[in-house]
Amino acid sequence: MALSVVPRRSDLCLAIHGANAACHGLHGAPGSFAATMSALSRARAEGQRVWVASWITRSNCRSLVALADVLVGHRVAGWAICWPRVGDATAPSLARLVPRLGIAVPHALRAVERARGRGLEVAVVGVPSCALGPFAAHALRVGAGGVYPPVCEGCPSRAGCAGIEPWTLARLGGLELRQVPVVHGVDRSEEVAQGLAAAVIELGEIA
Repeated sequence: MALSVVPRRSDLCLAIHGANAACHGLHGAPGSFAATMSALSRARAEGQRVWVASWITRSNCRSLVALADVLVGHRVAGWAICWPRVGDATAPSLARLVPRLGIAVPHALRAVERARGRGLEVAVVGVPSCALGPFAAHALRVGAGGVYPPVCEGCPSRAGCAGIEPWTLARLGGLELRQVPVVHGVDRSEEVAQGLAAAVIELGEIA
């Protein structure tokens, strides 16, 4: 079910894709890391809540654990780690941006574990439940979700699963998908869910 997102006016949503300028700059505009971190520091100094969203890509997935520590240090309210959403499935950049689920997602899950261990609210968005294993509890569905190939028919976890992005299925196929038992979600307040969803929506599409 899609969330009706109504973030507080005083909240700030930011896109941060890496723990340093070089990694963030692979997906952000030149110079945007310094500007974004400055906005983050200023907002926290003024008592604003900050929600952060990041892509999971071939380029930045190995930096996500380090980014978790950066975000904890800046006392952000929550972090959404997102499988890329695209508007143009023919974009030539996609092939180099996105690896198979089994290559990129484990790095994201290590980042979830690090964030949760340090008290940061965190969610994974756009990754099918079967790729998340026991971390499926940390999934957050924002919007309509993806598609469900035939292997998903009858899957016990389908009702709470985000499915797979159509372009991901077309590019990588469904061989990594399988049926898995239901994993019940973490106890996340509506306020936190709203803030995380707002950051995802602000993040938009990667291509």
